[in-house]
Amino acid sequence: MKNEITNIIAYWAKEEIQTSETDSETLYSYSADIIINDSFIVQIYGNFKESGISIPCADTTTWNNKTEEQDYAYETINAEKIAEDLSIESNFGWLEDNAMENYGIENKE
Repeated sequence: MKNEITNIIAYWAKEEIQTSETDSETLYSYSADIIINDSFIVQIYGNFKESGISIPCADTTTWNNKTEEQDYAYETINAEKIAEDLSIESNFGWLEDNAMENYGIENKE
């Protein structure tokens, strides 16, 4: 079976971080659940300093309660490899261009 992206659910966040008594910095971050074959989740996450990609186990999350599919993906699929095969990138630009559902920061729309 060929893997394909069936949904991308993006979560956007903004946090004010105090850098001194008078100054603060705004940190923007994202995370997303990327649904593969309407069966399992690949997650991306990051901010302007770091990013990552992973396939969580079913104890953490599932798509439509498909625990067997999620655990199978967690145990057998390399997250970086599937990301490369499907041209998934863990960065703001890719997620802004490809997200199908958006939540947070005024729904990013």
